[in-house]
Amino acid sequence: MSTAFLNLQTPEMIIVGIDTSAPRGGDGPGLDRTKDLTPTNALTDVQGKAAPDQKTSGGGPDFLKFIETELIPHIDETYRTSDVRLLAGHSYGGLFTLYSFVAAPSAFACYVAIDPSLYWDEGVMIDRLEKLLEDRSHALDARVFISMAGMNTTGVLDYSNMLLTTMRFAEVLSKSGAPGLEAKFRAFPDEVHSSVPLLSLYYGMLHCYDGLKPPIDDMIARGAEAVTEHFSAYEERAGSPFPPPESYVNQLAWILAMQFSEPDMAEELFLLNIENYPASSYARSNLGDFYAATERPKKARKRYDEALKLDPSNSVARSGLAK
Repeated sequence: MSTAFLNLQTPEMIIVGIDTSAPRGGDGPGLDRTKDLTPTNALTDVQGKAAPDQKTSGGGPDFLKFIETELIPHIDETYRTSDVRLLAGHSYGGLFTLYSFVAAPSAFACYVAIDPSLYWDEGVMIDRLEKLLEDRSHALDARVFISMAGMNTTGVLDYSNMLLTTMRFAEVLSKSGAPGLEAKFRAFPDEVHSSVPLLSLYYGMLHCYDGLKPPIDDMIARGAEAVTEHFSAYEERAGSPFPPPESYVNQLAWILAMQFSEPDMAEELFLLNIENYPASSYARSNLGDFYAATERPKKARKRYDEALKLDPSNSVARSGLAK
């Protein structure tokens, strides 16, 4: 979704998985999904029956605090990140995702709740959402995507409570009219609870990054000018810096050079990458390759030398100089 033939539907991202499942065989710390992913202590299940095994529930606030005050700072300190973050979860994880949105709407830019267990504690999250929307002191500059699988609503496996609370939460959200809030609900009636995550993540990310995908025809027709305009507009909409991805610009430059015989437009794009990513060794070695391909050996050597100064291990630059 991020690079194939200029198909920039999502940005490059770091995926952080948090394992809340209990370890098999009794080894390990004994993680508790029910405790970590539920917002309140509740002892009834989806059908309203007593569920004493849920006695540890209600640890969601502590888990969110851990994510905000420990996990996110650790990721930011360890890796190259931006402040555009996405939270996604399935089932109890979907419940926790929507709890996080209501409790800390600015913690993430987008929330993807997959078949969320919104029946929890008699639909407590619906009440909390309504209170949040009444209190306009909270900024709601976020995107929310909620999905729902097909469910049995009769018999032993009656999940009508889950279906109704999910639809009600989505309805309240969609009718809120809160400035900056972009919410979307999508049902997948042919999927079941265990199969719906794949489609939900795909369409959820499309919602989260709606507007990111550049129009290919315009990019090819106007090159660097179109790229700069498009990503400047997306930055304004996203409310966060978002320079044109280096790999996308590099790919577009080579397509213009080789498929459309537009070397001048291609050169502008390679130079744009160097401007946006001055510490990138490969932005320079790619420009060196371009100069070599267009029979400008002196310019190619200069860019290869620059690339190796930034990163002596750049094999592309070394190979270019050896030719």
